[in-house]
Amino acid sequence: MKLTALIAALSIALAAPTAPVLKVREWRAAHERQILAELIQLVSLPNIASNKADIVKNADALTSMFEKRGFGVKRVATPGSPVLIAERAASNASGTLTFYLHYDGQPTEAKDWTMGQPFVPAGFKGTDQIDVLAGTGPVDPDARIYARAVADDKGPIVAFLAAMDGLINLGRPAEIQLAVLVDRGHRQLPIKATYIGKNIPTSREEKIQVLLEEEGEDERVVISKG
Repeated sequence: MKLTALIAALSIALAAPTAPVLKVREWRAAHERQILAELIQLVSLPNIASNKADIVKNADALTSMFEKRGFGVKRVATPGSPVLIAERAASNASGTLTFYLHYDGQPTEAKDWTMGQPFVPAGFKGTDQIDVLAGTGPVDPDARIYARAVADDKGPIVAFLAAMDGLINLGRPAEIQLAVLVDRGHRQLPIKATYIGKNIPTSREEKIQVLLEEEGEDERVVISKG
């Protein structure tokens, strides 16, 4: 099978959302204000990395948020911000998915903000301030929340937990299937691909390039040093 055909097959498989994905999206749409309320609460906590007392408050809040979803949370002390390791174990698991997120931030000056204040979240549509939690039905997609760390990186934390809520509501999948185009091994995590286009034994010093006809190349896999 040509690489093009394999990529096309993977693209088709990944493009169409499955029934479980649609169910999780439906859950998210029905709980938008609940999700935003949790985000607003989290970004209201000052998280400047040099303020150890505030960082502990963030770590406490995040521990509670993850434990609420059935995660066991371990706190590891460091010279800087504590590292939280949250794990949600599954029986007979065939692999592990690991996500990295951070919760501390750098200093910011309130006088530099033209919309809202760093740790006083405010909703806006354009330049008009709005209450994103008011009303019913879908939240206006043009609404924005301004606050320190609302995007980097507390927003992704809340998005991850909202996705977990949707999955928990749906029920755990019987299995997770992973497709890769080229498998070279050297994994740091115990995740094994279900479908592999081509398996290429290499050393850690070698680099793999996949050249495609769609990019004006003769289709081939090139292995080079460094």
